[in-house]
Amino acid sequence: MTMDMLGTQQWIASLFTGEEFEWVEPVDDAGAPVGGQPLGISAQVIATCTFAERDLNLVHGAQVWGMQNQDVRVELFGLVDDGVTPDLMQVLLSPEVNVEGLQPGRTVEIPESATASENLPRQVHVVAPTRWEQGLPQLGEPDRITVLLQVQPV
Repeated sequence: MTMDMLGTQQWIASLFTGEEFEWVEPVDDAGAPVGGQPLGISAQVIATCTFAERDLNLVHGAQVWGMQNQDVRVELFGLVDDGVTPDLMQVLLSPEVNVEGLQPGRTVEIPESATASENLPRQVHVVAPTRWEQGLPQLGEPDRITVLLQVQPV
């Protein structure tokens, strides 16, 4: 059994002490839902909470000495000061953006077809965040591991 959206939101909020998150779904100027995934938005951080539902074909472990492979899933966050916006995060969640095999050090190309905005970057770099002394945030679940990676516009 995997973590549900509320549990994921609580896990992410617990990592950013001092930040007050509002978990919102995208709406148009009139307040009508426009589709897309909920995002956690605070004064300094924007985070996903449903990206881990997407299978990126990542595994941990090896089938050696009785070890079993375990799926690795990813949630993303970005810093407002780095230029990350809710629109950029929504585009990264789009199926048009190739994120298969996403891991630290990868540059993700954002195709023009994925966004109508000319103000969004065409690339983001994905990094292992260094803000936590204990290293890369990981949430161990019975059937997978979810890690939190940082996006930085290029």
